[in-house]
Amino acid sequence: AQSNLKAARRVFQDGVARVQLLIQNDFNAWIDGKSEVRVFPRGTPHASADSDGPLCEALRWLSTLLTAWALLETKVEATRSVERRPPAGQW
Repeated sequence: AQSNLKAARRVFQDGVARVQLLIQNDFNAWIDGKSEVRVFPRGTPHASADSDGPLCEALRWLSTLLTAWALLETKVEATRSVERRPPAGQW
């Protein structure tokens, strides 16, 4: 089970890295430390704040990956806390 968890984390990490690289290479943009999207001065025409544009689509994919990863980690932690809990009546 632990190796499956490590593999799942690696898949999420690789996916996030690929989407971030795509955003940087294709749109000349990145997400800063304040979670704001920044566009390099030489930004492409596709790197606009248009909610239907390709940059926003890539950002939605990134958001989806990060949310799924967070849900996985939350489930893992919840499972661990249940496993550490003493049997009923032994509190």
